[in-house]
Amino acid sequence: MNIKRLVSAFALSSLFHALAHAAEPTIQAVTFKHPDGRNAPAEIYIDGEITPSLPRQLASALASNKIERATIYINSIGGDLQAGMELGEFIRRSGFNTAIGRRGAAYGKAIPGSCQSACLMTFAGGVYRFADANTFFGIHRFYSRSVSSHDLALGQVVSAAITGYLIRLGVSPTLFERMVNAGSSPQKLPVEEALRLNLVNNGVLPVSWEIIGRGGKVFLQGEQRTWNGTGRLLVSCSRSEGMSLTAQYDADQNTGKILREAKHLSLRVDGTFIGLAAGALARPTSIEKGFLTSTYKVPRNVASELSQARSIGFAWLPSETSIFYGFDLPVSDSRDSVYSFVNHCSER
Repeated sequence: MNIKRLVSAFALSSLFHALAHAAEPTIQAVTFKHPDGRNAPAEIYIDGEITPSLPRQLASALASNKIERATIYINSIGGDLQAGMELGEFIRRSGFNTAIGRRGAAYGKAIPGSCQSACLMTFAGGVYRFADANTFFGIHRFYSRSVSSHDLALGQVVSAAITGYLIRLGVSPTLFERMVNAGSSPQKLPVEEALRLNLVNNGVLPVSWEIIGRGGKVFLQGEQRTWNGTGRLLVSCSRSEGMSLTAQYDADQNTGKILREAKHLSLRVDGTFIGLAAGALARPTSIEKGFLTSTYKVPRNVASELSQARSIGFAWLPSETSIFYGFDLPVSDSRDSVYSFVNHCSER
């Protein structure tokens, strides 16, 4: 459904509540370079009402400054529903992240802010969506200034569009129900509830576990994308080779650094390190298609632990083993699939 066509017909009579004559929003950029000269993701600060011209203004500002990676910080009492959704769509297409806050004294020093009504639609567009405990989320029902059968019918269509928008962006549609039930006066949406609704994910996307086929083999694959990198596990088995586990980690520009520094490897089960026995690596650790990759032959006693695990991960440890690079994947709702696959492998 085309949101622009849909909402433009409804924009005058069914906007989220906003201050009547709020000033035009401001857009400010803060950039930073790492000590080695690399550009860090820019911080873009949007402060003020979400207006119909804001999506175009943001796109123009990013293009003119050649910004390709950014976190969009928002501080807004809301505004135009159509603009909020268009802005969210643009942010998601661009692969940007969102956070709530106002510009502080320097890069990485944002001041706590608020996000109300239509602002939530924009915030939902971020791939990773950050909010600290001091963030204020304000919700309330959108409304029509007139009441007629046409308004009610169109309201149902717009409601469906908002619900579909949230689902498409990975946010629970229950958020829209909360807005409707909140009434016309703004109410606070606690950050804890925003986390449960996946409006806020604080840099961690849901883990996925699935059975896949590749190159004539069947694998159990777990994968999770986070702010720090993407972790992936591939478990396979054969009569001749037994069970093997391939751990892959894409840490973006730090992947090569981890390969150079890693001196020890370890499986992780429920957060506990399980060291690899001598000769357990099937081949030397390398970088394959951007992923740091280690393949490990899993002994039977460890396979039994994997089948009962609540989380499975992998770690690459430098000489100083008080720190490690790696990931842990929650098994969560896929526990039956993991248990069945690993048990099947163990019995072969």
